[in-house]
Amino acid sequence: CTAQVVWSGGINFTHNVASGDPFDTSVLLWTRAEPVSPAGSTALPDQSVPVCVSYKIFSNPELSGSPVDSGSAFSSYDVDFTLKVEATGLEPDTKYWFQFADCTNPNSVSPIGATRTFADPNSKYQGVRVIYNESDV
Repeated sequence: CTAQVVWSGGINFTHNVASGDPFDTSVLLWTRAEPVSPAGSTALPDQSVPVCVSYKIFSNPELSGSPVDSGSAFSSYDVDFTLKVEATGLEPDTKYWFQFADCTNPNSVSPIGATRTFADPNSKYQGVRVIYNESDV
């Protein structure tokens, strides 16, 4: 029997997606990626086996073209399979759309979320701060 390094049986994005802590060039993206049993099985990962989740953030709701930022991260049992990543290199005062996926099966994706960065702190709007979160698109 070989030890599994990353769960590859599938994941379910059970709590949708969210974003928060926006800055002018970055924002935090969040999801929960719970392992699911492969079809015809009841197997779930050992508590020590993480899930791998990738993310992509785009400047359009179709998620077409090259992503503005992308990456991957691991989550595990000890944090209830929740995941928080920072999307960086974003433009100030701009709306973005993002999606998570299972690293081992890129066709298994989360719902699409939307977010917005703050205005540049040196802009004429620097005194205005609005928290914006649109996770259900």
